[in-house]
Amino acid sequence: MGIGFRELLVILAIVIFVWGTKRLPNIMEDVAKGIKSFKQGLRDDDGASAQSSPEKPNKQPSSQDGPPSSL
Repeated sequence: MGIGFRELLVILAIVIFVWGTKRLPNIMEDVAKGIKSFKQGLRDDDGASAQSSPEKPNKQPSSQDGPPSSL
């Protein structure tokens, strides 16, 4: 089950009939910009979550921390 070639042609014919051929390029350009923006947002979100949760905190003792305490 899926959308076949005939179904796509019918959908395209309906879209052309409803919006016309003059407005169709503008609509498709807006859709493409929306998709690009969505993908960019996903990439930004993945990058932000990877930066906000470090895998291993690498804290090395400094001279200001003092000697390690023994238990």
